[in-house]
Amino acid sequence: MQQGAPARACVTIRAEVPVDEIRIQPAGAGEVTVALSPPRVIDLLDPGTGVLEKLQLPPLTADAVDVRLRVAGDGAVRLEDGTMAPLRVPPALRLVGDFRLAAGMAADLVVQGFDRCGAIQASGAFFMLSVGDVPASVRAVQGGFSAR
Repeated sequence: MQQGAPARACVTIRAEVPVDEIRIQPAGAGEVTVALSPPRVIDLLDPGTGVLEKLQLPPLTADAVDVRLRVAGDGAVRLEDGTMAPLRVPPALRLVGDFRLAAGMAADLVVQGFDRCGAIQASGAFFMLSVGDVPASVRAVQGGFSAR
């Protein structure tokens, strides 16, 4: 790794990751798998990003104990100066957090901010996402949102 490379990772303002499948394991029920064709991109560095809305999926309506996103290849980072660089990511990302919902509640999963300086490492001409777990929480949605 080049000297000063971690500082380059700290100037990333977007970490775009293509997702082609989401797996949701509700409490006390079978796993739900939704394939996305074509893959859809989410920004892991945008706190407050509604993951399910961005992926054009209906909101959660039951407690999820495990949520995983299958990554469809490499992503990209956007640096503060506007340049883009490749981002190598693990094949699966697990959203971690408390996803318990009140009865009758519909919610989206929201990416929480995480330490981009520690989670994204510069390595020559590309960057690497060094975490497989992405902090997330639930956000209530009124009336849901439409899958497009």
